[in-house]
Amino acid sequence: MQIKRRVEFLHQVHALRSLDNESIRKLETAMETVEFEKHDIIIRQAAIGNKLYIIESGEVDVYIDEELQDVVRTLCTGDYFGEKALKNIGNTATATCKAATSRLVCYMIHADQVKRMIGCDIDLIENHSGEHPGRDGKLPTRKMTVPSEALKNKIRRKSLLRWIGQLGKGGFGNVDLMKDPKSGEVYAVKRQQLSRNDDEQEYNDHELCLLSNFECDFIVKLISYFEEANFRYLLLEPCLGGELFSLLQAKQQFKTEAVTFYIGCIIEAFDYLHSEKVLYRDLKPENILVDKRGYPKLTDFGLARQIGEGERRMTFCGTLEYMAPEVRMYKSYDFGIDLWAIGILTYELLTGTTPFAGNLSETNFNYSKVPIKAKYISAEAHKFISGLLQQQPSERLGMGYSGFHELRVHPWFKGSRSVLQQHWRWEALLSGVIEAPHLPQLEGPQDLRYFTN
Repeated sequence: MQIKRRVEFLHQVHALRSLDNESIRKLETAMETVEFEKHDIIIRQAAIGNKLYIIESGEVDVYIDEELQDVVRTLCTGDYFGEKALKNIGNTATATCKAATSRLVCYMIHADQVKRMIGCDIDLIENHSGEHPGRDGKLPTRKMTVPSEALKNKIRRKSLLRWIGQLGKGGFGNVDLMKDPKSGEVYAVKRQQLSRNDDEQEYNDHELCLLSNFECDFIVKLISYFEEANFRYLLLEPCLGGELFSLLQAKQQFKTEAVTFYIGCIIEAFDYLHSEKVLYRDLKPENILVDKRGYPKLTDFGLARQIGEGERRMTFCGTLEYMAPEVRMYKSYDFGIDLWAIGILTYELLTGTTPFAGNLSETNFNYSKVPIKAKYISAEAHKFISGLLQQQPSERLGMGYSGFHELRVHPWFKGSRSVLQQHWRWEALLSGVIEAPHLPQLEGPQDLRYFTN
């Protein structure tokens, strides 16, 4: 009876749901029941790990600071930790796990036993589905909802707006700079056709739903929207500094100080998105706009999707040069694909080209080594990029318990100096006091000089 209960319990564990009955039964035979008292340290950060723990009852607090002051996550029944040992025996722990209740009961499995008993099936054990705490240490519970009527109460007809010029043109809509003569407000207006094609309409509906819920300084803000005839118009904040892609083309590549600034902002945007369980799936310089302060903001959320707990995607989408291996090989994926894309973006901003551009025609080219351009990439930058461009999603920088904190504390940022000639400070970035490496020279809210092409 005890064996049957444990097998049923293992079937309910999120990480093991992809394993068949035979593999689950093998795991059950290898499990030991272990108990801990409150404040017992089960796994210590940076220690070599060789065990997987699954919580049967009780709670575990997870810390990423050496002083064990700030709990970034609390694990409970059915959650697990120590899973990195399953991918590579001898991996070091990315966090400290401490018993949080007076009695904690766990099922413990030695990594070498797992590998010996279920072999290649180990790749089916998922790594927390990419769920990481946000900056407040809490997992998200908010579901993106349809936009409120309040967003529609400003402007009702396109004829009430005066056209200034075109900002962009894409397959799913054009973007124009337009002014409300009555209020004097200027908007970036994205026009989307209300389509009878379900796939195309779903693309537009998802973007509206997400943008109407976002509250992040590093994401383009939706101010209002309206529908008229066969079109929907999204009124967005104008970012008149142009695309980061255009700026990169003009400069060919950026200095390290500039790249740490832009990537720091992108990290903040993705930390926010992932805390809301939103997959972006299309990071590239063309989808990053520069505002009047010189700060980058993510735009174009047509491919972005909010996913449920434990949910994975299979859709082949995105830009080929930025696609993670699992996408190109038609495997299921989660938040790890965005971290891969951050690594590609970092490389492109430093060198002016993407690392695997020459292999795009191949279906199974080798991702294992990141090309080194010593002239542009320092040793720390190479470590940062390589940490993100790991073939196994679970091994990528940012996929551990500490999430995006792993990126923020990386030596590449610590060794960089901002244009304020101070050591890199995330608080200064978040408060907007760091001067951007490129300040757009704009004469006013209708200046289109960075969109002339």
